[in-house]
Amino acid sequence: MSGDCQRCVRAERRCTYAPRQERKPRRRTDARVAELEREVRAMRAVLKDRSNIDSDSTPRAIPQTIAREANGSAESSPSTGTPKTTSKQRSTSAGGLPSDIQTSQWSSPSLYTMSSHPEVPLDYWSPSASLPMLDVIDRGLLPASDAQQLVQIYCRDLYPLYPMIFVSEETVFQEFRQSKPNLFLAVVAAAASKVDPHLYSILTTEVLQTYATRIVVNSEKSLELVQAMTITAAWHFPPDSYSRLKFYEYIHMASTMCIDLDLGSNTSESASGSELNVDRKSRDSCRALLASYVNCSSVAISLRRPNMLRFNANVENCARILKESPIESKYDPILSAWVHLNHIGEQIAVAFSYDDPSSGFSLDANRSDLMIKGFRKELNVWESSQDMKRLPGTSPDLSSGSLQMMFYVIKIILHEIVLYRDHPPTDFKAPNPAQSLRVVRNTKYPIPSSDSLMTLVSAAQAIWRIFAQFSPDAIRALSGAIVVRFRYAVYVLCKIFASTRDPTSELGQLVDPDSLNLTNLFDTALKQLRAAAAPVGFRVPSVFLMITEGYQNWYNEQIGQTGIDSTMSNEPAQSYMRQVLDAQVQISEQDHIGPMVDAATNSQLELLYGNFEGDMDFVQYEDFGQSGADELLQGFEWTLNSM
Repeated sequence: MSGDCQRCVRAERRCTYAPRQERKPRRRTDARVAELEREVRAMRAVLKDRSNIDSDSTPRAIPQTIAREANGSAESSPSTGTPKTTSKQRSTSAGGLPSDIQTSQWSSPSLYTMSSHPEVPLDYWSPSASLPMLDVIDRGLLPASDAQQLVQIYCRDLYPLYPMIFVSEETVFQEFRQSKPNLFLAVVAAAASKVDPHLYSILTTEVLQTYATRIVVNSEKSLELVQAMTITAAWHFPPDSYSRLKFYEYIHMASTMCIDLDLGSNTSESASGSELNVDRKSRDSCRALLASYVNCSSVAISLRRPNMLRFNANVENCARILKESPIESKYDPILSAWVHLNHIGEQIAVAFSYDDPSSGFSLDANRSDLMIKGFRKELNVWESSQDMKRLPGTSPDLSSGSLQMMFYVIKIILHEIVLYRDHPPTDFKAPNPAQSLRVVRNTKYPIPSSDSLMTLVSAAQAIWRIFAQFSPDAIRALSGAIVVRFRYAVYVLCKIFASTRDPTSELGQLVDPDSLNLTNLFDTALKQLRAAAAPVGFRVPSVFLMITEGYQNWYNEQIGQTGIDSTMSNEPAQSYMRQVLDAQVQISEQDHIGPMVDAATNSQLELLYGNFEGDMDFVQYEDFGQSGADELLQGFEWTLNSM
């Protein structure tokens, strides 16, 4: 009988058999354990050598902007650059790490891959639960001295403007870094938004990778992660399109974790006379819960969505604890007042169905007037209970300015229904592009009253006056959630102006267009935003500068003037984004951008790389062409329209 199979016989070909493969014997468990132990010992040796190198080496020069911010002085020594290192010039140091990792100061983390450095252990790049994670300082992305200064910048400049997560200025740096590494990374990333856009991008990437590892992969839940995500959501890195905004996810991830951890419900209280004594951990838990409530209610109001974390007895109890216990942070009263203000805003949103603007909910004139008067009385009671003159930092550092802006935003939302006769409710749902500034009459809504309309106009102009008092340096430190409230006030005033241009509008007949003072508003706001965005194009001011210029172009078209041409100035706006695209095309042939060199000559390239690296989706622009660039600019116009 032939050894050929039937298939080969039918095909009339010779049947061949592959040789049998021998199975490799299974490795013994003790051998695998021994190998893992050797890897652990190797990692410990790397960490020990790294610490010895850091202790023996002299401090490296820090960027001029960070030194000036940390010292509060306009004089600082210029930073020294490091030449770009090619792959042929890389060498391995005695400690076992590539030399460019030890000396590179602000290089992107994506440059350090296993393909580029096969001699680095895998656990160095992919931290696991069994080995210690190396932070941005251990990996050479940020010197320890710079990180310490960034923590000080957060405590001094950022936290007072949005007092949600408290970090004491007296905190020991090394203890803070080791005991709360996630919060430490979120703090330095947020502070970098004020001093270095390129570093802001790199550290944001590090923050997101840390969240992915700890939360998604390792399923960790802790108070520290709640605090870190709250900071990341507040100082969110603006992506290049509105659809890729992620602050909403960060806010609700933090609030979900608050509920899972039952934060604020098990506070250890003890009475001492007329005061309430609460331990430090309980106070931090209360702040985290209150910050999550403020953020959830704020985005629900701004985005016209349901509130995922409603006001309850637990939130009320935490606000009482911060108010009645001895003050650890002088800004705790502002956080407590913010909670009660947002509670009023939450009730207004539910009463007027702002969480579903497409439902077509309408009220008759009498009922709407009664509801407006009732909520207006609650706002007046809240305002009278908050003595703004006694709140810390009311003037001149404007630490409570963000709270006052939120108060006037709630006032606008309360009286927003008076605009619905000329403007659909869906127009006020983010994003609010300039194309929606037109009159679409709907007679099912009540005729607006002059009293409500004037209250709305005065509230919007009050927000503008508060924003005008911020210096360019303070605007760089503002959370995007605060700046967007100014943009919303401008949008409402433009809506009212659109009604005044319609001779048949009943709403427009109640307002004198000159009383809106839009010309002065745009001139003042654009001057501030240009000063804040210059000289290296700080991310958030640049985005809002372009949005505000879009509103001004629409306004100039309405009054018959030629739209502004931002290319006539050297300030960043649409022209700034065009420079980004042009410069990106010029450097597209390069493999990557090397370490930071002289700030005066290479800061623009670093900014370009950092802006897109932070969103972890680097776009190749050499294939865009003119239409692709215009599409990106149109998408960027929608960025951060609501937070």
